[in-house]
Order: sequence, then structure tokens, then C-alpha cells
Amino acid sequence: MPAFWILLAVIILAPCACFLLLAVSPRLFGQGSQWFTLAYLRQSLTGATAVAITNSLWVSSSAAVIGILLGFVVLVFLVSVFKIIHGLFRIRRIKRIKRELDRHG
Repeated sequence: MPAFWILLAVIILAPCACFLLLAVSPRLFGQGSQWFTLAYLRQSLTGATAVAITNSLWVSSSAAVIGILLGFVVLVFLVSVFKIIHGLFRIRRIKRIKRELDRHG
């Protein structure tokens, strides 16, 4: 069974690692003359791509905050509803116990 997970990790992680390594060291794969460069990263983080990344981060951050706030509101609502329901059942149980005690007492 461990061989399966090792094989799966190699099949998935090896291409990802090579792709990321190619971005900073193109000479390792015969794609350029530099052993280490950040030029490709600099190109991808300027212009329209930088604007798109910034917009994406704003939208995802806003969605996360809204989701957390809505989740908190729903949680508070559900807790209060279940406290009320629990209280109603407790009151009914107390009344039933009192009636039984009155009958037998």
C-alpha cells in the first residue's frame, strides 16, 4: 500500500516540481542560459496579470470574510433556537413530573 502512495506522489508532485523549477532555473531543462533567474516571475507579476491577481485576492478575501460572518450569524441563530427548544422541552418535563408527583403525593 505505501508503494501506491509513493507512486501517486511521484506522478503528481514530480511534474509540479519540474514546472516550478523551470520558472527559476531554465538551464536545468535546456530552455535558457541562466541557472537562476526571476525574470519570468517578474514578467508574470506585472501589467494585466498583476491587476488580475490583485482583483482575485480582493474578491476571495471579501468572500471569505462574508462567509465567516454569515456562518457566525447562522451559528448564533441555531444556538438560540435550540436553547429555546431545549427550554420548552425542559418546562414540559418539569410540568409532567409535577403532575405525577401531585397524583402520587
